[in-house]
Amino acid sequence: MKHAPLSAKQSAFVQYYADSASPTYNNAVQSAIKAGYSVDSARSIGPENLSKPAISEAITAYLATITTELDWNRTTNLTAHYKQVERYEAILAAHPDNLQALQGLNQVLRELNASSNQHKQVIVNEQQGKPQLSEEEREATYVANRAYKLKLTKSG
Repeated sequence: MKHAPLSAKQSAFVQYYADSASPTYNNAVQSAIKAGYSVDSARSIGPENLSKPAISEAITAYLATITTELDWNRTTNLTAHYKQVERYEAILAAHPDNLQALQGLNQVLRELNASSNQHKQVIVNEQQGKPQLSEEEREATYVANRAYKLKLTKSG
């Protein structure tokens, strides 16, 4: 069924509600406030938005898009890290006593391990229906992810 286009506030609500990196992830009231609804109206509009077929479909579409984007980001991130590992290994093969290359390799391996552990924790938390991160952690992750995407865009 074709629905009328979402308003700017409704579109923002969808993003704040559906994006797991958003500080208001899966919280209809807080997502409504963040989208620009007043605190008083958000108490009723947040849950009401979830019952609207157009918004429900938009959330489903957004989740499909974000999943594809996360998979691409993860793949791009892993590829970049593995290229760094290969570069450091080549340097160390030629110069085994290069302390800077060894430190760089160790840092990249720590980042890969941390990324892998975070990804595993997200999967476990989603399976158990737990919030992935605290509100502060989600906000910090959201900001860091956006900064990382900008870095990839500029360097790529």
